Amino acid sequence: MKIKLIQVVLVVAIISIVFIYFFQNRLTSKQQSCLGCNLVVFDADIFRADALECDKHPELTPNLCVIQNDFIKFNNHYSNTDLTRPGVSSFLTSSYPSSHRVWDDFFFLDKKQPTIINLLKNNGYTTTINGQTDSHQVQLELFEKRIEDVLGNENVFNMLNNEQVFLYFYSGVLHKPYLSDRGDSVPNHPNRPLGSPDNMRGFDEIGDKVIVEKYSYLLEKPAFKEFIKSQDGSINGIYPYMNYLCSDASVEKRLVNVDACWEITETIFDQYIDINNPVHIEFVKYLYQERVRDLDVEIGRLINELKAFNLWDKTVFVIRSDHGEELAEHGEIGHSNNLYQELIRIPLWIYIPGVKAKNINYISETIDEAPTLLKILGIEPHPLMAGRNLLVLNEGKDGDAVISQKKMSSVFSIREGDYKLISIGSNLESSERNSISYELYNLQEDPGEKNNIVEENPEIKKRLLSNYYNKINQQPRFEPSYDLYKKLTNEQKNNIYENGYF
Repeated sequence: MKIKLIQVVLVVAIISIVFIYFFQNRLTSKQQSCLGCNLVVFDADIFRADALECDKHPELTPNLCVIQNDFIKFNNHYSNTDLTRPGVSSFLTSSYPSSHRVWDDFFFLDKKQPTIINLLKNNGYTTTINGQTDSHQVQLELFEKRIEDVLGNENVFNMLNNEQVFLYFYSGVLHKPYLSDRGDSVPNHPNRPLGSPDNMRGFDEIGDKVIVEKYSYLLEKPAFKEFIKSQDGSINGIYPYMNYLCSDASVEKRLVNVDACWEITETIFDQYIDINNPVHIEFVKYLYQERVRDLDVEIGRLINELKAFNLWDKTVFVIRSDHGEELAEHGEIGHSNNLYQELIRIPLWIYIPGVKAKNINYISETIDEAPTLLKILGIEPHPLMAGRNLLVLNEGKDGDAVISQKKMSSVFSIREGDYKLISIGSNLESSERNSISYELYNLQEDPGEKNNIVEENPEIKKRLLSNYYNKINQQPRFEPSYDLYKKLTNEQKNNIYENGYF
């Protein structure tokens, strides 16, 4: 009799535990939702996670640090790539780059692939994007509306008051060469390198001269000849015009004008920055931090305008990034080198009206963002979305792996726990594996990834490789359109590849 009573008690206890677990999860999910809310995503391109750490340097982001306790902060969040176009595509689709296969501006998402944009459209949202750039990197063509100026535009905030809106705000203020667009901006640094420009206007003027002196063959192209003719024979502004042709013009125009695009920018930058000079590197870091301050002002202004129009309490607000930036930690400046932490560790802050702020320390990645945001809005993610709802994971048990990819997936990394494996392929389109090298790091002991321990740990390398391919091979494979990419010359492809745009 006593044994039966014990069995009954155990069964009741188990049922109670299961009931409480599911009830708490359901309650937590409900408490973490904002049904009918607007969604505003502020995407700050090239935003390193360590540039938004209020406990270490609140002076960089004072506006955000004042309101940091409004946000759920993901402290170990990673991009699935170190490039903008595939990074944004992974956010929109909740899929790895090798799944959506959008590698640069000449690739376009498979129209059959589900996106957060289409799911929001189907649930009554008006999808909008700020129009400060014509770049297709941010999948401009997928949104219903494009708004030239969001900040200070009363019509935008009236729309947010009267409709359910998804507003995607893309900012490139942090981008290399890390100079201000303001004409009155002058770097104030004690060790400013000789010849460094005051702002983007000064950089553009150097660029005009560089094109004439080192890339004069470009001036014979029809688009450039037409521009010079419209300038009454002057080459003033030829470098900014080249940037337009390379990044913001129609893809058809870019197809014939992509030669030397990013190479020229690097040539200008190298004229006054010596990567082997530590003083110059400190100056570059200073410039990047100054742009972070500008970014903080931009985000702060958007939040203040939402509050002024009484929208803050009915808006889910997200601060995210496509990828980070290397500032000479591994011998390069920019994001054309590898998949080290400074390139892929990014901030993710989410504000949900009425939900208590907290810090989340388990590992998460870009593909998790769309499912999480959809769940917050009460919308079910599409079954083909690979990410998870980050708000219902168990600390220490879930979210313990992250994958990043670049260059047609010939370069990739996988992190599980403290260990991170990087695979480096040397050929852009080669499927051969004999030219691949590997790097392995213990991030707990070596957070700067300076000590490659792959030779001493073949079993860890084998396990991580196996886990990587097992996961990637289970993902759906979509068919993006890339007819224009096929028309690029090998020289043009190499230019894009060498300068980090694959």
